[in-house]
Amino acid sequence: MSGGSGTNVNRAGLLAQAKVWDGQSQTMGTISGEVAGCKMTTSGWPWNDAITAYNQVVAQIGGWSSEGAQQMLAICGALCTAAARYGATEEQIVSASDGVFH
Repeated sequence: MSGGSGTNVNRAGLLAQAKVWDGQSQTMGTISGEVAGCKMTTSGWPWNDAITAYNQVVAQIGGWSSEGAQQMLAICGALCTAAARYGATEEQIVSASDGVFH
């Protein structure tokens, strides 16, 4: 059996990464909202088909941006959960071994 080199997790690093993902999620959410304002009206324009196609692309970009924001927020949540679980596990180990070593 080899000498144990336990997993060393930098919880502060996980939380710092979560903060970055949260910030990026907010940025993507802002982009999603701004893209919605890029739609054009088609009434009275001789090139309605082109504007309709443009508006479809705008809607797709808005949807992708919104989905990206949600996924980035999920990554942030996963990093926070991992940091909390590692912290709880460390506390359990310390509590369980309290008094064992003199």
